[in-house]
Amino acid sequence: MSVKILAIADLHLGRTASVPNISNPPSAAETLDEIVRFAMDNAVDVLTLSGDIVDNYNRYWEAVSPLQNAITQLQQAGIYVIMVAGNHDFDVLNEVIKNSRSKMLFLLGKNAKWESIQLNINGQDIQFVGWSFNSRYTIHDPLRDFDPQQISKNIPTVGLLHCEADTPESQYAPVNSDTLSGSGVDVWILGHIHKASQLKKSNPLIFYPGSPLAMNAGEQGIHGASLVIIDDSGQINYESYPFSAVRYENIKISIKPELNQDEFRSLVLNVLEETSPKLIDDSNNLQFLIYDLQLSGEHDNPVEIANWAQELTDIRHRIPEYPNTQILIRKYEISVNPALTALENLAKESSPAGKLADSIICLQNGDENPFINKLRQSWHEKQNALSKHNTFRELNHFDTTKADEADRYILQECRYLLTELLAQQENE
Repeated sequence: MSVKILAIADLHLGRTASVPNISNPPSAAETLDEIVRFAMDNAVDVLTLSGDIVDNYNRYWEAVSPLQNAITQLQQAGIYVIMVAGNHDFDVLNEVIKNSRSKMLFLLGKNAKWESIQLNINGQDIQFVGWSFNSRYTIHDPLRDFDPQQISKNIPTVGLLHCEADTPESQYAPVNSDTLSGSGVDVWILGHIHKASQLKKSNPLIFYPGSPLAMNAGEQGIHGASLVIIDDSGQINYESYPFSAVRYENIKISIKPELNQDEFRSLVLNVLEETSPKLIDDSNNLQFLIYDLQLSGEHDNPVEIANWAQELTDIRHRIPEYPNTQILIRKYEISVNPALTALENLAKESSPAGKLADSIICLQNGDENPFINKLRQSWHEKQNALSKHNTFRELNHFDTTKADEADRYILQECRYLLTELLAQQENE
């Protein structure tokens, strides 16, 4: 027989995902319901929660009912719940669960003291060890207080810890992954980092399951839980499962010079429909796929692109094959430069815009003109003065001899200025 452990962390009950212009976005409580159903449907033996299960003390009333309901359902299904507190719920997690009468619920490591339990599951002995936060911040490495003697070396051991690995200056229980490796624990399930990551594949397995619900655009990619299976020979298998109803991603679209508005709209939809299916397939029951969009390339009139882009955040698109997933654009950035054909016509003018257009053409072709030479000289003088400034002297990394660096900077600024100038003329 084997022991199945479903591992989650950083659920943050009381919070919802950030979805633009949606009045009832997916919540952490709904995600917990999905996790409980998965655990029961897949004959999981233990659900572990590695801290920050509740978002904060002021979320108590939003968290207490969903968590207690989950614990009740899991107990009825014969599933243990083992948890530690993190920096968000150190002062509330015990309050949320204290009225539970479940004999299958354990909060380990209260008062920042290591604690272990031994269980017999499916005829197999297994032990869990954990440490909980007792304040919002701690610069103390909890592993300094870990005594390997408190765990048996003869049975598999699973450690639960809310911490920040390999970041010594952290205020959130900084630990060293080498110390975790040498602790005698077979599996470390960590919390605090919302992105799923594996620090060590085996001997021991060390990983962050990440947050099961992506909360904002800073939490891109797949979010879910991890299933750890320990067989009676001590062999450990590990697999991730997506649960988040929301997925955030970046996407780039390249603009061509002669694009009109209809073609722009078609281009955006085509890219969304080409990119989205794989992302949806890799997820599970995805309700919202939310993009941050970057527009780049060249156009005869970049101001038109800026005007057309204003409607992008109104997109609510569904692909026929994936009717349950709504595709949105949260925000967009524009890095579209004037096209060369437009520049050549503009460069014939004696206006400031014409002078900038001529300078851009010269820089792109590697040519020179008096204005460009003056800009280069000014750039080198300022860089040289900066490199000798007392504030930066010890860094001593400025190389003022690279002409191509100056040209790249000047070209970038000329393009920016020309785009702004053309936009002003358009408005006038």
